[in-house]
Amino acid sequence: MAMSLADVEAVRAAAHASGRVYMMMETSVYAREYHAVEELHRSGELGTVTFYRGFHIQNLDGFAHYWQGYPPMAYVTHALSPILALLDTSVASVHCLGSGRLTGEREGAFGNPYPLETGLFRLRGHDAVAEISRVRRHLFCRTERGGAAAPVMSTGLRPRRQCRPASAQTT
Repeated sequence: MAMSLADVEAVRAAAHASGRVYMMMETSVYAREYHAVEELHRSGELGTVTFYRGFHIQNLDGFAHYWQGYPPMAYVTHALSPILALLDTSVASVHCLGSGRLTGEREGAFGNPYPLETGLFRLRGHDAVAEISRVRRHLFCRTERGGAAAPVMSTGLRPRRQCRPASAQTT
C-alpha cells in the first residue's frame, strides 16, 4: 500500500479525509498458530523471549513483470510482524545483508540484485533480537553438468527426509 513515508502519509490523510479507519491486515498475526503462541506467552508458559527467527519464501514466477527484482526486505511483514505483535513493540534498528545474485531477466526496475536478504532486528525495549530471512524463490546459481554450465533453482532448503518406522529400518 505504501513504499515510502510520503506514501504512508498519503494513506493516512486519505483515511482521515474519508472518516474511516484504515487497517493493513497482516495475516500472520490472525493465524491460529500465532494465537497459540500468544496464549503460551501471555500465560507465562513460553518464558522470556530472547531470540526470534522468521523466514518467508515467496515465489514470484507468474507475477506481473514489475514485481521482478522486488527487494525481499521491502516487504518483511509476514516474517517480522508476529514477534512485534507478541512483544507489543517496534523495530529500533536493523542490519541487513543481501545474498546471491538475480539473473538479468529477474533484476527488474528496483535496482536490487539480491534474491535473498537477511536482517538482524533490534527490538525496541527488549533484549531479544529477531533474525529475518526473505527469499524470492527464483534464486539461481550455476553448476557444472556434463561440462556445460546450467542454471539450478535453489531455495537454500534441504528436502525433507522420508522417515520409516523403526521396525522398517535396517542397520
